[in-house]
Amino acid sequence: MGGEYKTCNESSSEGMVEKMCVGESKQIELLASFIRNKAGGKLWKAVKEKDWPNVALYYNGSKYKENSYDTKMQAAYEKHKSGKA
Repeated sequence: MGGEYKTCNESSSEGMVEKMCVGESKQIELLASFIRNKAGGKLWKAVKEKDWPNVALYYNGSKYKENSYDTKMQAAYEKHKSGKA
């Protein structure tokens, strides 16, 4: 979302969009910044701890359970963690 440009370490939403249009590597950089900075670092902490309910909360918002984002992320992690999926 354009309103998250500061969370992505960008000075404007336009600058964020321009960077996204450069390519996949810049999109990954923006996502990494977003994860590290969202909710004062709480999203990053939740990701590192594989705390799926809090990852879903900080990434998707308080209604994450309506779409089972936490359980879907945990299932996807379990499926792909070995790198053999």
